[in-house]
Amino acid sequence: IELRPGEEQIVDFQARRQRLEQRRATFAERAGDPARTPDGGSLLVQVNIESLRDFDIFNCAHSDGIGLCRTEFLYMERPQFPSEDEQFRMYRRVLEKMAPRPVTLRTLDIGGDKRLPYFQTPKEENPALGWRGLRVSLEWQDLLRVQLRAALRAGVGKDLRILLPMVASIEEVDATRRIFDGVRTSLLEQGWEVERDVPVGIMVEVPSVLFCLDALLPQVDFVSVGTNDLVQYLLAVDRDNPWVSKLYEPHHPAVLRALAQVAEAAGRAGKPSSVCGDMADDPATAILLMGMGFTSVSVAPYFLPEIKFAVRRTTLAAARELAAEVLAQSHVEGVKSVLAAFRERQLA
Repeated sequence: IELRPGEEQIVDFQARRQRLEQRRATFAERAGDPARTPDGGSLLVQVNIESLRDFDIFNCAHSDGIGLCRTEFLYMERPQFPSEDEQFRMYRRVLEKMAPRPVTLRTLDIGGDKRLPYFQTPKEENPALGWRGLRVSLEWQDLLRVQLRAALRAGVGKDLRILLPMVASIEEVDATRRIFDGVRTSLLEQGWEVERDVPVGIMVEVPSVLFCLDALLPQVDFVSVGTNDLVQYLLAVDRDNPWVSKLYEPHHPAVLRALAQVAEAAGRAGKPSSVCGDMADDPATAILLMGMGFTSVSVAPYFLPEIKFAVRRTTLAAARELAAEVLAQSHVEGVKSVLAAFRERQLA
């Protein structure tokens, strides 16, 4: 921060701000165009949302759907657990606003840095490795059943998808599938209308999943990589710990090779694959992910126009070349150098 900038610095800053605003205006003009490359490649660009307020702040209509609806914020904004009907109304409004595009609802993902004041959980020495995500839902199955009932009721006639967070084993997927099937059967027996096929996918956040992909993929309909957690688990770096936060590096070669492994395995299985972590907000990284074989990214709504613009500016062939060059790097600085050169060459 420059506390007392000189006249020359002020003029330079104003010029840079004007150029940035012009670029953003250019991105916004074609935000509704599909993210397709000149050589026939494509990338679905979806958005992450937390609540209905996001629709008032951002224009989500230009997206290819909601790739991540963080349902936990519905719980965090209330003094008690939301009822089935309260959840139904919320999910239905999101689905209606986005129709006919897909909406991916992630089941309750609390624990770690997300706590509910009315839900007493044990104090943990390391919450990031503790009782969170799907582990909570499988321990308190009534919470999961109520949420699934609300979601399935809301999804009638819409493109609903269910995403399971913090999956670490195939046993967790099997257990959740049994609960899901039981909830669906119960709704039908009670006379509710329910869609015949509602895709169920998993978050790839826990490293154990990387070694079980071939067994897990036949049991799910899609995968979505949560890079924020995957990075901290792969690198043994608590992203909320200031002592080690400088070691939190999404572009670490090990992280990128893990991502490529997910995209390759999903491609072999014929399953859609997405990245919904913060690293996908960067246009060059989004192109890199497309080159690896991911079929979609889900980003903060603010970054949507620029990501789509970047895809249209490059080719699928160039994206694949970028992926090959990045994956050949053994150092973080090498990765960043390759990405910087690509930005300058293709996206400037």
